[in-house]
Amino acid sequence: MDRDTLFISAIVVVGILAILNAWRGATLMRSGDVPGGRKFLIMGLTMLLMMAFAIYIRPTG
Repeated sequence: MDRDTLFISAIVVVGILAILNAWRGATLMRSGDVPGGRKFLIMGLTMLLMMAFAIYIRPTG
């Protein structure tokens, strides 16, 4: 495995976890737990932003 493969694997794993966090937050908010749901939604959004930033600052050479 080279560095590109590890980077892509890490990005995919973080993306899946971010989507699952957002899903958990939405289900909690739908069931009535707004503070808990908001926490999971914010955590999912933060993970997506960190993933986008890692892709943005990645050297292309």
